[in-house]
Amino acid sequence: MKTTITTRHFELSDSLRERTEERLLKLQRIFDRILDARVVVSLEKNRYTAEAIVTANGTPLTSHVTADSDKTALELALDKLETQLRRHKDRLIKGKRRTGPETTGVVEIEEVEVEDVDLDGIVGEEAGPFEERLTVSEAAAELRVSPREAFGFVNADTHRRMLVFKRRDGQVGVVDVHLD
Repeated sequence: MKTTITTRHFELSDSLRERTEERLLKLQRIFDRILDARVVVSLEKNRYTAEAIVTANGTPLTSHVTADSDKTALELALDKLETQLRRHKDRLIKGKRRTGPETTGVVEIEEVEVEDVDLDGIVGEEAGPFEERLTVSEAAAELRVSPREAFGFVNADTHRRMLVFKRRDGQVGVVDVHLD
């Protein structure tokens, strides 16, 4: 995770800077798919404004707080961000999102040659290839929170073997695998 802490019109103490970095690492432990984190603290008219932004799984999460002290503003902003991050993670895990390729980032590909692909290595040891029955949106949500790059499953709706994978742009792709 790339972190950036910026101040405007004042200098942040070393202890508060270290505390902020610790809190950002705590966010990384809560949700491991955070790409970058930015914190901006500014002083205007004896009021401190803290803005914290993280990009989690391609989704920007932002919190903005104004307080009388820099420590209070930072702590409140990071608390709000932690709450948003936990809620975001819960949504991904529980699948409380709209379904469909345009909202889940799923791209369907018609035909793919699978002769060069080792399908045995893309499923965890707990299940053999293509044994788990999921819908496409459930598989995409599970892959987003998983450290795996891809896995095979059986589509619960069509009973066909499919493969979900993480694309380079952060989206999830789906392949309908024909092994005939």
